[in-house]
Amino acid sequence: MLKDRLFRSCNRLWPKQPHPVSDLSGTSFRKLLVVQLQYLGDSLITTPLIRALHSSFPSAQIDVLTSPASRCVYERNPDINESLSLRGWTHHVIVRWLGALSSLPALRRRRYDWILCSATETAFSFGLLAWLTGIPIRLGFEHSHRGFLFTHSLPFPAPNALESLAKINLRYCHALGIPGADPAPVFPVFPEHRHRVKERLLRKAGPSHRPLVAIHPGSKFPANHWLPERFISIARWLIEVHHSTVVFVGAQEELSPYQELFSEYPSALDWGGQTSLGQLAALLEMADVALLLDSGPAHLAAAVKSNAVILRSARASRVLWSHARPNCVDLWRPVPCAPCDSVCCPNKSHPRWCMDLITVEDVKQAVRQFLPASTPNALQDEAYNHKGAISSAG
Repeated sequence: MLKDRLFRSCNRLWPKQPHPVSDLSGTSFRKLLVVQLQYLGDSLITTPLIRALHSSFPSAQIDVLTSPASRCVYERNPDINESLSLRGWTHHVIVRWLGALSSLPALRRRRYDWILCSATETAFSFGLLAWLTGIPIRLGFEHSHRGFLFTHSLPFPAPNALESLAKINLRYCHALGIPGADPAPVFPVFPEHRHRVKERLLRKAGPSHRPLVAIHPGSKFPANHWLPERFISIARWLIEVHHSTVVFVGAQEELSPYQELFSEYPSALDWGGQTSLGQLAALLEMADVALLLDSGPAHLAAAVKSNAVILRSARASRVLWSHARPNCVDLWRPVPCAPCDSVCCPNKSHPRWCMDLITVEDVKQAVRQFLPASTPNALQDEAYNHKGAISSAG
């Protein structure tokens, strides 16, 4: 590609090539700025690195440069001194750079000695932003000849490395001589969030709201979507067979296909657009199981160690965005066109083929293992399935 050749040429011509990050092993920083300007999931994936850095440099100041939408991920994180918003970064490129350039004087006045770009910030624009801040030590990943503006870099692993982004971020720790970093994401849940969720459950579902199942059926990537009628089928099964309270969460517009379900079943609750990030974390923590697409809330579930079933499309590597943990089931189906890395499925003959291959029965089997053994009517599963088969045949 022309763009790749251009960056390769710039890389060769740039007078100062980056040093290995390992050259900084044994040194320390006074003030560090971590750059993470993406969305909820990317932001949560960066928190294990920040925790490890704070643990090794407890007296240093660690700030995060983030987008306004993701600032809430960091605001009450004990490993972070301050979260700073960069306005407009997720918008059109002109708006993005107008916002960035207007923020540079304030960033320069803070006199950071290190700036670090996370593993999801490998585009040339992040290296350029780091260079424009004037911060003397700039750390980032070298990916496709785009990291030449960093003073110290790490090679981004090849796609076949089968390593999650959280663990890729922790390569900084290995290079800096920081041992034993935990790749689990961090998000503290506070008592007021738990109290608010319990209060709403008691008001809407009464004291016998167990088993409690949280469903987040939305994703900003259409390629990740699962059919709404399948989510409805799962919700009906949970309510009719397992007497569950099923709470749907997400943006209001994402829950419009489920309004009939909410009208039919009092124990199917519509919390669309009604939870803060802290309240969503408390709900996921409290639920017997959470059913989620591959989106930001899936990483939030990992942070609060929730039992989870995650439906993953094949648009990205199965491993890259995952969190290997025993109480999480990843449902993923390989297809010849994977990974496509597309926002919308490019397969015109069979859109979202990889998601269609995940069946309702697959999801039931995964969810069932997290439901309490004493659930009323749990033994009616087989009869319910048989009844459904007869109805379908009829």
